[in-house]
Amino acid sequence: MMLVEMGRADILVGGRVYSTKDILSPAFQIIKTQPGVSVASGAFIMHNDDHRFVFADCAVNIAPIENDLVDIANSAIQTAKYFDIDPNVAILSFSSNGSGTHPKSTLMQNVADRVKSMNPSAYIEGEIQFDAAFSPSIRESKFPNANLRKEPANVYIFPGLNSGNITYKAVQQLGGYNVIGPIVQGMNKPISDLSRGASSKEVANTIYLTAIQSSCKI
Repeated sequence: MMLVEMGRADILVGGRVYSTKDILSPAFQIIKTQPGVSVASGAFIMHNDDHRFVFADCAVNIAPIENDLVDIANSAIQTAKYFDIDPNVAILSFSSNGSGTHPKSTLMQNVADRVKSMNPSAYIEGEIQFDAAFSPSIRESKFPNANLRKEPANVYIFPGLNSGNITYKAVQQLGGYNVIGPIVQGMNKPISDLSRGASSKEVANTIYLTAIQSSCKI
């Protein structure tokens, strides 16, 4: 971390044999978050031959509050742009367009409204269920006026670490998706934390995509 902070290294990728806490604690102490960003967060790039998705936050914040979720969503939009993914953003909940009235779903609706106001030209919708966000045909029945392109959402913002971490691992194991990350969003320098279950291919891909953030030539 000190090498990155001092400019003697451009990026840091770790975690294959260390816990997330071991990687992120010194990152928060030394690298710190970008000005105006209250929390760092972890985004995974989920990909196969046909699709690429950004999932956040699946690694850092256990129970994010509204302001945290707004920062996570805005950081995920920037992460998508880094990797040439045109953001089509779903703010996820167990409810779609007010179908389930509860403070938890209202929270995600508020987050969506705030993120929309900060990104007025972007495609962003919430609160919305995963199936409606992914499938345009299901979306047509559940949320026909959703501010999303008529294709699967490609940036998914989860309400907490439980849902985010469980979902990305389920998609990886059951859906056969490849995983890159987590990319640690919102930091002053490019930092990525690997899963201890990461394969050599996943390690290499994470190094490559982290380097892109600093315009490294590798």
